[in-house]
Amino acid sequence: MTIGKVWRKRLTATAATLLMTACVHAAILTSVTPLADTFVRSGSEKKNFGSEAQIELKMNSSGGSSEGYLQFSLPQHAAFTEKVLLRFFAQLAEPGTLKVMVRSVADTNWGDFSLAWRTRPEHTETIGNVTIVGQSGSWYEIDVTAYAKAEASAGKSAIAFALVPGEESKNKLTIQSRENAQKKPELTFARQPISARISFLPAKATPPSGHVGDNGEIFGPRTNGFTYGWSEDIAAFMRDRADSQYRKDKHPPIKTQDRRYDFTAYMDNEKMKAPVTWEMSLPNGSYKVRVVAGDSLRYDSIFGIMAERTMIIDGVPDETKRWFDATATVQVADGRLTIGGTPGSTNNKLCFIEVTEVENLLTQTR
Repeated sequence: MTIGKVWRKRLTATAATLLMTACVHAAILTSVTPLADTFVRSGSEKKNFGSEAQIELKMNSSGGSSEGYLQFSLPQHAAFTEKVLLRFFAQLAEPGTLKVMVRSVADTNWGDFSLAWRTRPEHTETIGNVTIVGQSGSWYEIDVTAYAKAEASAGKSAIAFALVPGEESKNKLTIQSRENAQKKPELTFARQPISARISFLPAKATPPSGHVGDNGEIFGPRTNGFTYGWSEDIAAFMRDRADSQYRKDKHPPIKTQDRRYDFTAYMDNEKMKAPVTWEMSLPNGSYKVRVVAGDSLRYDSIFGIMAERTMIIDGVPDETKRWFDATATVQVADGRLTIGGTPGSTNNKLCFIEVTEVENLLTQTR
């Protein structure tokens, strides 16, 4: 694992500024402080140290051992993160260096005042390590991206770490706990703003340049890294009007300005059991959503399409106006962008959509 660099001077910058140094290209930066943090000490098997302002670490055959435990919430946006760093402020009691291992803890059913040496949770895998230097006190960082994303993908709402000395030493290490107002441990997240262009097309067709394809499958993860799809499988209702079969129609498709407009997906149809909705998994926040609806072959629709209950498309196509193109800014508050039809609409047809993150709600608070 990559070890973050040691900050050797007293830091007054925000976590976002620090993380920008480690991850220059990430534009959205957020952090969370511990839900719980404490340490346990051998020789004090039943004693709890949850109210201490410092987390003690040591490993000494004659003086006993101490281990630290940290637990954080996993924000809803964690699965979209490009880099996750565990940060803490640490110092040694005496001059020298001391190696610290960061290890995974599967059990998150504990709090500040429930742990003692006898009841400490098992730590199973070393995620990374860092060497603590000197008595002056500095911020240290460990890259825990892979572990945090795996836990988020598994549906976990919290994540825990054990901090364990990596070598025997008479020196004692202390880490500032969440009781410290200025130097609390934190888990920081960095990612790029989300931008996606989705074309609705049959599986055998190639998506237009710059677009990813939706082939009518039920909502789920896609190989392009996004998670999206329909409330029902509508693969049978995806159309490529440039296909040769439509040229034989009594009124063949009109010429389109580019391939994006050749494709269309029925959101409701007389052969469907019920209208369908389309969703995309997104971090909660504000998004600019462009929706293009239409059909180069037929104009038998009454369009009414909403995104997050905001009306975007409202109109009736005719022989000369086949497509409707509109953009709205909407708020996602439940982790999914939802696009569906309005009451009274018929034969809604989606050609393509564009989704651009405007502002993530979680960047406004720490």
